[in-house]
Amino acid sequence: MIGKLRALYRLCLFGVVTSAMLAFYLLSRTMRPATIGSALALRAQWMRRVPQWMGLRTHLTTPLPDATTGVMFVSNHRSYLDPIMIGAWVNGVVIAKHEVSKWPLIGAANRAAGVVFVKRDESGSRHTVKETMKDVLQQGYPVLNYPEGTTTRAPNLLPFKDGGFKVAAETGCVVIPVAIEFDDPDDAWVGDDTFLRHFFQTFSKRRITARVAFGPVLQSDDDRYLRETAHAWIAAALPSLRAAPEVKAALP
Repeated sequence: MIGKLRALYRLCLFGVVTSAMLAFYLLSRTMRPATIGSALALRAQWMRRVPQWMGLRTHLTTPLPDATTGVMFVSNHRSYLDPIMIGAWVNGVVIAKHEVSKWPLIGAANRAAGVVFVKRDESGSRHTVKETMKDVLQQGYPVLNYPEGTTTRAPNLLPFKDGGFKVAAETGCVVIPVAIEFDDPDDAWVGDDTFLRHFFQTFSKRRITARVAFGPVLQSDDDRYLRETAHAWIAAALPSLRAAPEVKAALP
């Protein structure tokens, strides 16, 4: 019972705070045009408040990479919480599936925070997103991409789609692989699971913890090399990630 009340409190807190910040942001945009920088600033403000109130905690098991601007971070995908957990260390433009844009409040908040939505089964949408990624990277902002295209439960890792890696090869930007694993495998959100059921199960706990590791800096004009090397590093990092000693912790 206490867990359900905790989850309900956190859901209400998320709704109230996110709605207030979104309303203020949209009001401010009537006076100043929206930019990538303003969107990421909104995301940073949200990250400083909401995740810690909701019990989210991220352990970093490797040192942070020196390169953080104009970089494409590519990560395995476990849950809608992944961008928040990785966002404790990297404030970048997130590439997400189009379905998220339809979620009440969450869709609007993500759009305001600069999230780019892609319909992976439509070539036109994929092309538009790739052009957007190029523009973001060329302006010096980081991109967080999930090349699996969907979420999976530990210890699975799906083949990577090549779209983002082609962008990296064409622009010459740096690619950094990222591995993420939740301490509780049930925190993964996969298949036909509903958002509310998963939310109440996950946020009824006092803490939701994940471990994150950043890989080597990769750069090449060969998109196949980037894709295969990033996939191999993440695949090798995942089995030992939960047992790895933490370097730093965020979102306490």
